[in-house]
Amino acid sequence: VGAGAAALAVIDEEEAWTYEIGAKTTLFDNRLILNGNLYFIDWTNQQVNVVANVPTNCLEPPGPDVPERNCVSQPNNIVDNVGQSEVFGIELEANWLATDNLTFSLAYGMADSELKDFSDVTLANLKCPAECWDTETVDGVLRFTEDAIALRNEIGSVDGNESPRSPKHQVNVSGIYNKGIKSSLEWFLRSDVTWESKQYARVSNLTYTDEPLIWNAWTGLS
Repeated sequence: VGAGAAALAVIDEEEAWTYEIGAKTTLFDNRLILNGNLYFIDWTNQQVNVVANVPTNCLEPPGPDVPERNCVSQPNNIVDNVGQSEVFGIELEANWLATDNLTFSLAYGMADSELKDFSDVTLANLKCPAECWDTETVDGVLRFTEDAIALRNEIGSVDGNESPRSPKHQVNVSGIYNKGIKSSLEWFLRSDVTWESKQYARVSNLTYTDEPLIWNAWTGLS
């Protein structure tokens, strides 16, 4: 593995400040429970998965006689740090004991995330004009020019995009019916429905998984 690959393997530690406020209430002789909270996360160096060209089989050490361009580059999934990101969220929960045997539950979560101060190499490669590929040789090493780097950072910017692999909205609705058979044996029937909003696959927000809707039902003895 060359020096370029070793550099890509080094990531910074994540730091996050979380601020949260909430309330828990019980009503109607504990037959209705309502919980809710608001939170805000100020995230530095958030670790995300990105695709990058990883140099391999490099002749080391790189320098005027053995430049890094003698490496073989292959696209790979790596973990990289986003400069900064923010998440504003809401969590709501309700549990209602409709009868002595029937309980309904509702849960909702919203996490509004925003990436800041990060440029995605893959997005830059997809959208860049020819000027993005201007190179120069410095101390025997072929590099992008300063203007090309600035243009690539501008075009590859994902500032304002959502964090990948995290749905913005989540909803779960469930109901359970319990019936005693004997003093130590109970029969139950449970069903729930879960829905999530789309999840972006990458920081570029170009591809995403569609909104899943999952229904489950089961019965048993406890």
